[in-house]
Amino acid sequence: MAEEGLVETHQDALLQAARFTGRYAGKVDAKGRVSIPGDFRRLLPGGTVYAFRHFSEPVLQMGPRSLLDNLLASVAGQDVYDEDRWLLEDEITEGTQALALDENGRISLPKDLREELNLTGPAAFGGRGWHFILGAEDYLNQQRSRAREAASRHRDTLRARMLPSVQAGRQQG
Repeated sequence: MAEEGLVETHQDALLQAARFTGRYAGKVDAKGRVSIPGDFRRLLPGGTVYAFRHFSEPVLQMGPRSLLDNLLASVAGQDVYDEDRWLLEDEITEGTQALALDENGRISLPKDLREELNLTGPAAFGGRGWHFILGAEDYLNQQRSRAREAASRHRDTLRARMLPSVQAGRQQG
């Protein structure tokens, strides 16, 4: 029993440290199936991926069960009796779906999600650290261009934050 708890604790620690990074092309087939990239599958325990329709972007946020935990934690700071908190929790818990990976690493997307997010044909996966997203390839390409423009605008600030003196100050604080 104690050994089993140690394994779970070790797996939890690995998941907390897990980072979904990179960009991968995908394709949603006529049956609504899409293959999860191998690098992402390795970070999904139990052959299940949790999927949540992003609040404002036409993408699915996806990841391990901690995706649901992190989404709920994002509203946990609101007053427990605040109606908006209840509504957000409802949206998160009712809107999150656990999708099983088949033997080929594919998931089947529900038809309503595919239609709502325009997930037919070319798609793309993008790492977002503690989770990843799936969206129409054209949309993610546009977002990538906007991200590069933002990085260019903030280049000097980002460079300054990487200076050894700034890094040392963060470690001491």
